[in-house]
Amino acid sequence: MGTPSQLPLPPPEVKPAAATPAGRGDLLFGASLIGLTAVVVALTVLLRAVAIPVLLGAAAAYTLDPLVTRLERRGLSRTVASVAIGLVLLAGAVTFLAFVLPALGAEAALVPGELRALSKQGLPRFLGNVPISSRFGSVLSLLTSRTADVADKLLPALSGLWEIALASTGKAVSVLTGALVAPLVAFYLLRDYHRLLGALGELVPTRHREVVLAHVAEVDGVMAGFVRGQLTVGALLSVLYSVALGIAGVHLSLLVGVVTGFGNLIPYVGLISGLSLSLMLALLHWEGPAILLKIALCYGCLSLFDSAFLTPRLVGNRVGLPAAGVVVAILSFGAVFGFVGVLVAVPATALLKVALRALLKSYRASPWYA
Repeated sequence: MGTPSQLPLPPPEVKPAAATPAGRGDLLFGASLIGLTAVVVALTVLLRAVAIPVLLGAAAAYTLDPLVTRLERRGLSRTVASVAIGLVLLAGAVTFLAFVLPALGAEAALVPGELRALSKQGLPRFLGNVPISSRFGSVLSLLTSRTADVADKLLPALSGLWEIALASTGKAVSVLTGALVAPLVAFYLLRDYHRLLGALGELVPTRHREVVLAHVAEVDGVMAGFVRGQLTVGALLSVLYSVALGIAGVHLSLLVGVVTGFGNLIPYVGLISGLSLSLMLALLHWEGPAILLKIALCYGCLSLFDSAFLTPRLVGNRVGLPAAGVVVAILSFGAVFGFVGVLVAVPATALLKVALRALLKSYRASPWYA
């Protein structure tokens, strides 16, 4: 007798894996962070007169919290430490409004005239002293002439923007109010910083709290890299470049230093724009080749100091965005939300990156990926 034929058995039923608590925590965190980022950006754009001072105060509180915590550990109450830091911040805001901002406005008002003088006098004088081919020289001369025409028509309007802004009572009151509101917001947030964090942590469901708090620590690293890192580096570089260029004898050194320092938030933009402005001003107010050596020393030494010490020490790799990603984010947010979008582009994109990473982790832990 032959052996009975073996019928194929049906494959065992595979039950989809249940989503793990960690995966649900990742999903909760990622969705919440995307929603919160969208709400903050929308409120900043729609209510910019109120939102920008509040965000500046929150950024100042977040930046200064380690200092207040250190003073608290040395015996001061958190309220006293916050009052001391708040007074310093208020004094800094008043000083900025009373001295730095008018000086920047005065130098900015000179830029159109400097550009017109460069297009009409500086470049022709430079081209006359440089041995170049006649065709190339004619092209540059035509370009110089066209630049002069554009400058005569468009740039004079820019010189009145600062005066118009100061002449508007509403604008002046808005600027002054914002400058005073930001230190007050910073003070209250500094005083209640840890209590507010504890209250927010209590809102997270207990079963997801460990996963969510781990992601919050990741967000803290990203924001520390930007707020405590890049903005601090920008402020320090602005001061250093302004002082160094002033000592070197570059005209409009304060404006060029601020452009270089805070332009550093966009990779390579600060260095290129600041160096271009410095060379343009040196060409216009020519005092010999020594000024070029001084400018090269200023930018070479400070760029080396920034890349070797400041940025690795204060920023590191905590923001986690490549240079191309930063440029694309700033252009995209700026195109959609205007100038306010440029301000929030980098931190918002960094937070969205953390949120998307959490959502991807949740997806890989879900039944759909199994």
